[in-house]
Amino acid sequence: MKRSLLVFIFLQFTFFALVAQVTVKNLTIEYLSNPVGIDVAAPRFSWAIQSEQKRFIQSAYQVLVASSPEKLTEAAADIWNSGKVISDKTVLIPFTQHPLSSRQKYFWKVRVWDAKDQPQAYSENAFWEMGLLKNEDWQAKWISAPKVYDWASFVANRKQVIKEGGKENSSNPAPQFRQAFQVTKKIAQARLYISGVGYNVPCLNGKQVGDHLLDPAFTRYDKTVLYSVYDISANLHPGENVLGVVLGNGWYNMITKAVWGFDHAPWRDEPALLAQVEIIYEDGSRQLIGSDESWKVSPGPIVFNSIRQGEYYDAGKETPGWDKAGFDDKSWYQPVVVRGPAGKLKAQMIQAVKATEHFIPKTITQVQPGMYVFDLGKNIAGFAELKVEAPKGTEITLRYGERLSTDGRVDQRDIGQHVENNLVQTDKYICNGKGIEIWHPSFVYHGFQYIEVSGLPGKPGRETITGIMMHTVMEPAGSFECSNKLFNSIQQAALNSYQSNFMGYPTDCPQREKNGWTGDAHLAAEMGLYNFKGENAYTKWLGDFVDEQRPSGELPALIPTSGWGYFWGNTSTAAISRYCNKCILISGGMWIILAPGPKIIW
Repeated sequence: MKRSLLVFIFLQFTFFALVAQVTVKNLTIEYLSNPVGIDVAAPRFSWAIQSEQKRFIQSAYQVLVASSPEKLTEAAADIWNSGKVISDKTVLIPFTQHPLSSRQKYFWKVRVWDAKDQPQAYSENAFWEMGLLKNEDWQAKWISAPKVYDWASFVANRKQVIKEGGKENSSNPAPQFRQAFQVTKKIAQARLYISGVGYNVPCLNGKQVGDHLLDPAFTRYDKTVLYSVYDISANLHPGENVLGVVLGNGWYNMITKAVWGFDHAPWRDEPALLAQVEIIYEDGSRQLIGSDESWKVSPGPIVFNSIRQGEYYDAGKETPGWDKAGFDDKSWYQPVVVRGPAGKLKAQMIQAVKATEHFIPKTITQVQPGMYVFDLGKNIAGFAELKVEAPKGTEITLRYGERLSTDGRVDQRDIGQHVENNLVQTDKYICNGKGIEIWHPSFVYHGFQYIEVSGLPGKPGRETITGIMMHTVMEPAGSFECSNKLFNSIQQAALNSYQSNFMGYPTDCPQREKNGWTGDAHLAAEMGLYNFKGENAYTKWLGDFVDEQRPSGELPALIPTSGWGYFWGNTSTAAISRYCNKCILISGGMWIILAPGPKIIW
């Protein structure tokens, strides 16, 4: 009897221990963990269940949503209490029970029942915050820099001219915008809503806000424009604060002529900025600082930038402290209020492009007097960071590539053949002579293993160049490893290729085209989703499809596109019927012509 009692107690203890080990975790809203700034009208809940039981079956769930963590109880949930819902569903459960408000922060948690109808413990609290849902929420104005001939310092030389091989490439300098404002009380929270196109780098009080690169993601700007939301509560301090923003050309103002025609895209215009700081003080009062004609703007040290060609930086043109309090901007200019891109403003919910790995060169080879080739030992997409000490005016050139010529130099012949002047993947840095200088480009990326550097004042070391890999950052979804080294190498090469070809949209190659070929992306999607949580990335890209699709149903071969690809490489039946009426699409843009004889076309 005593033994039976002990067995019973042991079994009961084991049962309750197993129940206690069931955890509801990984709460996401629209695939995102605690996002700040989404604009989906009916956002969808997802969660995961962790259990040491051999098999846990969810029989029901209950979701609580409240306006504050304190109200996140069954009795007090003021937004939604779903009650017990009989369902085994844990993914993409839509929230349609309550109208959502701009800027509002919502808190939520969930619990589940097991197959024996036993309730489990609630999850940890999660939250999401809405972005700006209505046009009238934006009180800021689109602003742009004055045309270059309006800037007195450039009147004598109406444009910045970059000479390469006897050819000329012109570009306005990247504009620097600034606005000073006062913080007078204790802050409860502060947000920065920003869309600077082509690309923007925001700074507050001298420090970059966030770690995004090439932001916002490339879209068809006359249909959709993305904005980012940053929590800047910790970036502000009492007294004068300064918001500074630098704008790059990106795909919005493609200055490079190439066969794909983005230089005459229907949306093309000078870079433009829309920025709005919103502060809520502890006493409930609010303050809004929006971009308008009261801001100040000046040309910055980035004298040339093209996503295809590269970036040139003249450190002698720097204006130290321009994005800090106390800077004298009386000589700066007023920006111009502009219409801005015609596309609808949408919150950027795709994961950001970020720097993910740093590579020290494996070897450094002198190929000519004063010219060195740095080999990273790995092919990546990104850029090089330069560290140098040289006299003022020293010009250092960095040429990037994936292979070498017979003379040991970087070979750019194939990657430059479709671009006017064959000028691609080249950065330049002009030193200011003020000690050790560290620099990397802000508005470009390259595909490369080798960096050819010329103009250095002396023999370089391994610290002179650091390779920086960048891509849209997606969390791992799975992994593969086995005892076969070849298979493991193939897996690593596939991962590297996939990541190097995702920069806010999937591309075919990061060095020559940077184009969103639909066939390439289609064939890579399955492999990508086995390895990465790419739901947001592909949701964004499918939105690009919607923007590009014509009333006839036609889709271009490139997405986004300036128009190129509707009549070549087109994957729609409407377009292919121009060539034959007996064709079958079999995969990723590859068609088989059935008559008069089988033939594969792309």
